[in-house]
Amino acid sequence: MKISIIIILVLILLIVAGLIFLYFSIKNKIEFFSRRIFGTRNIIEGFNKQEIEYENTPKSLSGMDAVLIPKINKDFPSINIDELKKVAENAIILYFESLKDKELKEIPNASDKLNNMISSLILDNKNTFKDVKIHRTVINAYDNRNGICTITLQTALEYVKDSKKVQDRLNTDLIYIYDDKKGNVSLNCPNCGAPITKIGIKVCEYCNTGIVEMLSKTWKINDIYQK
Repeated sequence: MKISIIIILVLILLIVAGLIFLYFSIKNKIEFFSRRIFGTRNIIEGFNKQEIEYENTPKSLSGMDAVLIPKINKDFPSINIDELKKVAENAIILYFESLKDKELKEIPNASDKLNNMISSLILDNKNTFKDVKIHRTVINAYDNRNGICTITLQTALEYVKDSKKVQDRLNTDLIYIYDDKKGNVSLNCPNCGAPITKIGIKVCEYCNTGIVEMLSKTWKINDIYQK
């Protein structure tokens, strides 16, 4: 009888010892993983640290400025890229203000498409946005075909959404339509009234009136969307 009790106690001690060994083994592996990934022994503390870093680290951008600016300057010799970036950033601020106040703000040079999109979002939006901060804006793409030029700007920004800081990335499409058949924002020479159907030209083909400055000021903000 005593031998049986001793055997049972030994088995219990072995099981307890095994559980203790397993506990510390798992604990050490978790701490090792946490140190490798988060730089801290406590994995919960590591996750919290990562979340804080995520909330405060701006989104990366796909900038193509070095490649695309020469192409844009060739078509629009006097265009001010920095000014266009500021226009896009201002439009984004007004976009979020519209959602916050549930009232469409007047965005300079906004297309009907953009205004209609924001109006729809105002009706459907149930979130609150505030403290919008722009980090940086780059050129993401440039397209010139079928009578329409499109510059896509990409912006890294942050805002508070429902009491939580969010890092985000938005694209803004600016368009210039130079073919009369594509829309009503194409230009005519201020002197002779001839249509301007080519980009990159400095003077009217018919009367030699300067038109470069006009071309650089006709961009419409056509869309703002997540990327």
